[in-house]
Amino acid sequence: MRYIRSGRWLAARVLCGGILGIGSLLHAASVRIACVGDSLTLGTGTEPSEPYAYPSRLQELLGDRAIIRNFGVGGRTLSSQTDRPYVRAIAWAEVRNFEPDVVLIMLDTNDTQSNYWPRVQARLRDDAVRRIRQFREMPRSPTVWWLLPPPIVRPAYGLDPTSLRFRVLPRLCEAAADARVPVVDTHTPFLEHPDRFLDGVHLDPSAYLAIAMLVSDALTGPGGPLHDSS
Repeated sequence: MRYIRSGRWLAARVLCGGILGIGSLLHAASVRIACVGDSLTLGTGTEPSEPYAYPSRLQELLGDRAIIRNFGVGGRTLSSQTDRPYVRAIAWAEVRNFEPDVVLIMLDTNDTQSNYWPRVQARLRDDAVRRIRQFREMPRSPTVWWLLPPPIVRPAYGLDPTSLRFRVLPRLCEAAADARVPVVDTHTPFLEHPDRFLDGVHLDPSAYLAIAMLVSDALTGPGGPLHDSS
């Protein structure tokens, strides 16, 4: 992937100003990782989606060090002030039953829909903090990582590129700082690569792989749950 550099570059380019260390789980049994999100987690745009979605590619990269489950649900929002919040999806209960050690969240893109944004903007930061707390209260008290979503490179499905980049992402960074949650920037690397988007929002297979590589670098790097310091 010529346009994605190493994990060391990732650490320097996180939009929220740095990755917070959370300690290693490497020496436990295989780490259970739940990938929570919308259609960008589900892998929409590729057919069939499952083999090409970033959670599947992440499983390939991490091998038996992790058990990864895809809980992506198309069209869902972070905010509970919409018609389709993630917390009302069946996947919400399924994540709890999975009992993850780590939760990777990539929600927010659908919150920018023109019919949602006026309702959600005032509470989006607080909703993000609330979701983090709810995941942390699950049975294994999982660590939570936030994945800043890829950009919207052109308007589609009523989604607003400007709201995502300049309104949503700053609120997420504030929430992550408040909750001391590590952040992986999957947004910046794609800003100059609109050719990797199939419809302005969803990605091609090589881009989903690139996200998996960024996440793998973060999880196995210093401060990550799969970092081997030996």
